[in-house]
Amino acid sequence: MALPVNLCDNGFMRIFAAGLMCGMLLLSCARSDRNDVSPAAAPPADDSVALPPAVQPMAVLRAGEYPLWFQLGPQGPELLNSIDEARYSRALIPWPLAPHVRFILARADDIFIAINTDGFLTFSPWNEADGGTALYRFSGGDSWQPYTVGAFVFYDDTPAALLYRDDRFLDSGAALPSPRAWTFNMETPAPVACNIPTLDFFPVRDGWDIDALRFSADGFWYYRAVKKGRAENEIRFLRSRGLEPQGEAIGSGTFYNSALPEAPSAAPAALQSLLAAMDTTGTVMAVSPEFNSQRYFANNADGQVSVLAYCRSVPPAALAIDLRGRGLFSAGEAAAPDTAAKGFTPLALPALPENFVYTGIALSGQTIVAVWEEQEEYSIGAAGFMVLRLP
Repeated sequence: MALPVNLCDNGFMRIFAAGLMCGMLLLSCARSDRNDVSPAAAPPADDSVALPPAVQPMAVLRAGEYPLWFQLGPQGPELLNSIDEARYSRALIPWPLAPHVRFILARADDIFIAINTDGFLTFSPWNEADGGTALYRFSGGDSWQPYTVGAFVFYDDTPAALLYRDDRFLDSGAALPSPRAWTFNMETPAPVACNIPTLDFFPVRDGWDIDALRFSADGFWYYRAVKKGRAENEIRFLRSRGLEPQGEAIGSGTFYNSALPEAPSAAPAALQSLLAAMDTTGTVMAVSPEFNSQRYFANNADGQVSVLAYCRSVPPAALAIDLRGRGLFSAGEAAAPDTAAKGFTPLALPALPENFVYTGIALSGQTIVAVWEEQEEYSIGAAGFMVLRLP
């Protein structure tokens, strides 16, 4: 059962180790199109590059017509034989405390994912000749484990995740997160601190926690500061034009209204056409290299998230699915012109077990990355992602 949308903290997204170390086996089958998970062999030499990056892929994925399933584990993504192996594999726990994909960003053909209680995953094209996709992990360790990812946005073109301490389900006893904002680079396998000046006006040493940060269609950044450690928390709602000056105080109504979905007419043209072909109802959660965060589109602000979408202009592609994995896609001239859906091709991702849903989708080159999780009201059990070649 899909969770209701909480447009203020994006809570509906409460949506490898042993198999992916250096001794990882190469998986292959006698099929017309092979799926591979292999150690990261070096790409073709490039004399223009003096030194390789310090961070190497933990695996190179070569997606085919059959899915590769991964579950998030204590040591990172773990390769499964099938999605059925994930059933009941972890006790259901409240979503702020559960490892799961919290947010997705994209730039060009790269996909960036913020993992709750863990760190970052990235997917990047590895070798255009064989269609490989490099998978990188940046583990936050103890700096991330007690906290909830409250936001994941591009700040000055840097993917930045905001951590906060969620006290609604239990008193963890953890200190407030410091640093509270994190990013990553190719020089170290661990996340690194990211300074967002506006948030420094509410220092951790004074008991301030920042539990929400988002960019709204009106051009403002909105955030919420909570002073903890008292019988009743002090809450301030603020917005800032560029996250550089001190933010201006606003009312709670203005803050919550800034999280309402945009009209579908504000979506890129390719996505508008796709959603019209699907006759979409409810709220659409969309990822695109053209966005600086996830964006939401709906005619009805009270609707649940019912469609997950991805779109890009170069090379052109758009796809959208419902929470069970059925939808449409278009890839520019590659789209089938004779389909009943006005040039869009039907897309059907593999079926999920009962109480499992897809919670996000993106495209790296021609590789689909679809996020899934096991849900029960506001709790999450197993969670992970699936990779598959675009049909």
